[in-house]
Order: sequence, then C-alpha cells, then structure tokens
Amino acid sequence: MPPEIKEIVARQSLTGATSFSYQVYPNPSLLFPEAEPLAEGELFFTRVVRDIEVGFTTRLEPEPAIPLTGFYQVWLVCAAPGLWERSYLLQEETQFSTQTGQALEISGTYSLGLTERLAFIKGVEDEIGVNPRDGYQLLLRPEIHLTNDLPADATRDFKPQFGFSVKTYELKPLGEPKQEHKQNLLTEVSRPTHVSLFGSLVSVNTARYIFGAIFALCGSGLLAIFVQHLKRVASERKAFEGSYINHRYRSRIIRIHSIDGMPADRPLISMSSFAELLRIADEREKPIVLIQSKDNLFIRYTYYVLDEDNLYIYSTSEPLARSALAGGVT
Repeated sequence: MPPEIKEIVARQSLTGATSFSYQVYPNPSLLFPEAEPLAEGELFFTRVVRDIEVGFTTRLEPEPAIPLTGFYQVWLVCAAPGLWERSYLLQEETQFSTQTGQALEISGTYSLGLTERLAFIKGVEDEIGVNPRDGYQLLLRPEIHLTNDLPADATRDFKPQFGFSVKTYELKPLGEPKQEHKQNLLTEVSRPTHVSLFGSLVSVNTARYIFGAIFALCGSGLLAIFVQHLKRVASERKAFEGSYINHRYRSRIIRIHSIDGMPADRPLISMSSFAELLRIADEREKPIVLIQSKDNLFIRYTYYVLDEDNLYIYSTSEPLARSALAGGVT
C-alpha cells in the first residue's frame, strides 16, 4: 500500500451542554391538598396539574478559546407528531457576545401554560376529529445561532429541547434532562504521499505531472478528431446541399416540373447562397419554388422566389446517385 500522511485541516471544537429541570404545580385536590411542587417523576395526571415550569441552562465552550457572538430565542412547541405543530415564542430574539476565553452561558425558566395548551389541543381535536394514538407533545426548545466567523462546515445552530408527552389523562417527561452536543472541527485527512503507476511507486507530485501530460495528449487527439469530423460534415453538406435544403425546408418548398409558368418579363437576380434567397422569401412572405433537372451524373436544383418586381434565383447541383437515394429526383 502506498505510504500515507495525515494532515490536520482544521483546529477548532465547540462543545454545547444543556441541562433541563422542571417543576410541576398541582391544583389543590384530595390527592395533593397542600399544592406543593411535585418531585420529578415518570408520570403525572392532567386533571390535577395546574402548570409546569421548565428551566434550562446551556453552556457553549470553544476550544481553543475564541469570542462567540450570535442570538437566541426560546420556543414552546405544541404538536401532534406527524399531524400538526404550533409554536409559541416565549423569548424574543436576544443578542449575546463573549470575550476570548469566556464560555457562553444562557439560562431561563418558562411556564408551559398547561391549561391554555390543553384547551387548544382539545379545540383542534374537536375541529379535525382526530385523536392521535401516540398523543401530543409540549416541548421547550431554546434555539441558539452563532454569527461569528467559524469554519465553513461548523454547526452554527444548537436546538436542544425537553418536554412532555400529553395524553388524555397523563403527562410523561420526554428525553433526558441533561444533553450534550460536541461539534468537533479537528479533522484528520489521510493523504497518500506515493501512488502506484504502471507497477511502480511514484510521488504524488510526479504522478500529477504524468497524468496531466497524458490527459493533455488525449484531449488534443480528441479535439483534432472532432475538428476533422466537423470539416467532413461541412464538406459533405456543401457537396449535397440540395438534398439538405429539400429536407430541411420541405414544408416551404413548392416543386414544379418546368419554368413555363414563370413570368418572362421579370428581371432575374441570382443569389449567392440559399440563405439569401430564404431571407428574401421571409421578407416578402413568398413561397420558394423548386425546379429539378438532371443528366447522367448530376442533378441540378434551381430555387425561385417571385415578387411583383423581380425573380430571385439560387442554383446548386450534386451527384445523381446520392440525390436518388435521398429522394431528390421526381
């Protein structure tokens, strides 16, 4: 195997850690007469819970140290997964900036507004007539966006989230209260120092020159072949111009067998190319008339455009055998 080297192409990492916590506040009831906040648990009941507060702390730490700038918002997402989703903005866009060597820390505590959310869910359920089998979700989602200069492949958005699964009578926490995300921008790329070429190891730089020369020669050869092909096509088209014209403009050409019906008193103007005759026909909105004649070797095509004052003409000829094969002789 050719020798390899490892090249470090970036030196920056960014670690984000978010811790969530929550407080569940019950309504005074037989089950909870004191209405003290409930300890964190696996299951709560919607009928005896008044509200839930969710707090978070997010810490972003770059390595090596660089200043961080950007903004964050906090959203509450109420959703029926796979069916619908509604977002409520709890924290307006807030700018932040740090000094070099200082980690970014953002925190806050927000009410989920449980009573209003449950009423909204019930209203949507009644409106669309669908009760999702997996229930609903209430999610607190801080969204942090970095705006300072980072490598192109760096993650600039951090969106941790935590919340609850909501069913008819039950509330269950979703996800882990502590979440970590590390964006590692320290990348090692293996690059070969030598490659195998015709059974021998040569350096990468030498191989580049060799392959460049090979590609240049191949490209020059292909270009020369292509140019010769274009010349051959152009020469063949010129030699058999009449067949090409008759096929290309067959919908605009009227074939007649003799010139007897053409006015003899009109000045005859010879055109140097069919393109000029075609331009005259377009300008005067006239048809193109074709008369064919032949001898033992060639067929002659004569094209006419007649207007009120002049008779315009263009002639070309080609070998008879090709014309007959192309359907040029009538």
